[in-house]
Amino acid sequence: MLSKLIFLILAVITFANITEKISANEYAVKAESKQHVMNFSSHTGCRFVQQVTSDYFLIRCPSPRLRSKSGASKGNDTMKDMANKFKDTIKKIEVQKLHKNYPRTSDSNWTEMWNLNGQVMPSMKVKEAWSMGHSGSGVTVAVVDNGFQLDHPDLRINIDSANSYDYYNYDPNPSPTSVNDSHGTMVTGLLAAEANNSQCIVGVAHQSTVIGIKLIGDMGVTDVTEALSLKHNLPNVDIYTNSWGPSEGFEYAGPGSVTENAFYDGVTKGRGGKGSIYVWAAGNGGLRDNCNADGYVNNIYTIPITSVDADGKAADYAEVCAPVFAATYSGNERKTLTSTSLSSSCVTGLRGTSFSTPLAAGMIALALQTNPSLTCRDVQHLVVETSKRHDLQDDFSSWQRNGAGFYVSQVLGFGLMDAEALVTRAKTWVSVPQQNSCSTPEIYVAQPTNFHSSEVWSMNMIPTAENCLVDSLEHVKVNISFSYSRRRGNVILLLESPAGTKSYLMTQRPMDSIKYSGPGSVNWYFSSVHFWGEQINGTWKLTAKTGDKFFTKGKRKLYFYTKVSQT
Repeated sequence: MLSKLIFLILAVITFANITEKISANEYAVKAESKQHVMNFSSHTGCRFVQQVTSDYFLIRCPSPRLRSKSGASKGNDTMKDMANKFKDTIKKIEVQKLHKNYPRTSDSNWTEMWNLNGQVMPSMKVKEAWSMGHSGSGVTVAVVDNGFQLDHPDLRINIDSANSYDYYNYDPNPSPTSVNDSHGTMVTGLLAAEANNSQCIVGVAHQSTVIGIKLIGDMGVTDVTEALSLKHNLPNVDIYTNSWGPSEGFEYAGPGSVTENAFYDGVTKGRGGKGSIYVWAAGNGGLRDNCNADGYVNNIYTIPITSVDADGKAADYAEVCAPVFAATYSGNERKTLTSTSLSSSCVTGLRGTSFSTPLAAGMIALALQTNPSLTCRDVQHLVVETSKRHDLQDDFSSWQRNGAGFYVSQVLGFGLMDAEALVTRAKTWVSVPQQNSCSTPEIYVAQPTNFHSSEVWSMNMIPTAENCLVDSLEHVKVNISFSYSRRRGNVILLLESPAGTKSYLMTQRPMDSIKYSGPGSVNWYFSSVHFWGEQINGTWKLTAKTGDKFFTKGKRKLYFYTKVSQT
């Protein structure tokens, strides 16, 4: 029996704030308790600032070299030296550095809203969900972006200004300070613009409550700042919608350890333990990029969303993306989206996964209105089970049917989201069992292998059965390390399940090969949802292909996230 788991805004004051952040020597400290961190701070002359996540705390120090107040050290010590003296209580300490993220870029314009008004087929059936009485009422969505216009006439009725915040400048007002920073306002309109007010457009969840979280800016932010943004007002936020990420095409980049912990706090403590829902833009690099190099998108706690255009094809900027769940409509060169913008305006010309993501978040808000008891994993399952293949196409590969019967695409995930089906299933949904994880033994092969462009290497991996209570698969993660002599972006990685389902974990990235043309190494976690619902047992085949002459095979380990099966 189953027992059901980143805009040049900067005025002088803003620049001063950023400079203070850099010179103030901020550290994220991992410890079991606040008291341990306060004790460490008092001995090092640092100042305790705040608790960031359940495991991490922020301290600010006057200098990177510290003199112990207690006399426990002689002379000046580095932070690392001091941390070693408190190793029994201080588990980890990380200096905070700035890193940049980038945006992924009777209502008066209802006739232009082809993505919702039935002009194109197949339909996402949002109107049908509205006709069933669903509007997002009672659901709170946080828009994490570069701020938005709080008093826009098509948005203001749904905006919770009191609980909004600017983490980029540490200021209560998340409004943009430059006319160029319209991204967040456009995202918010697609999500929650008011209905029937003769203004611009109508949002998918047009009666939801919206909180603005300003995070994105030219100077970048620290890991701690990012973490605070992604758990802002955690008890009251149902959905965090994120239309931003690292630079496209030539980096492996993702959340730091504090932000990783914030994700975990969100899915375990948010919404009263049911888990906050993180919806994420899958990226706009097209087939010359792969979203698995984005650690936000391939995180098992996010729901990545990509784009379909008005012609029923994967948008030309949609990436090969094994972690992506589904697609919604966004613009192409022929037909674009319309939304709210700064100066109380209404603009067209929108295209990109940035604008698919709030549509998905809005549909999820409709489902949460229907059934507030849904957990974050329930929502993932619902998106998988209600998104549809239709006859959508992409230029990478054909659809395949996985071992559990789900049709899945290397670019479009499980297909186009369907709001009507989503809310209908949500009404009677029974929560999924708790989540378990299993793994294969780590395999390490040290010798270099000579390659030609037509050659591959592969290895078989079998999961261990010990303590692995399994009903069916959800996410599969693969930790892979390898060294290369040239052109990192030439590597192709393919994972095949015992049921024969194939998932491209990495594809060729030309910009990556140009930037990283010399020797180097990679140690990265890749993930896929293509095996959703399959059984774990059997032999898993991991294959690599590269034009690099020397390719060193390092460690390989598979992690399987499953529904628990108990009797």
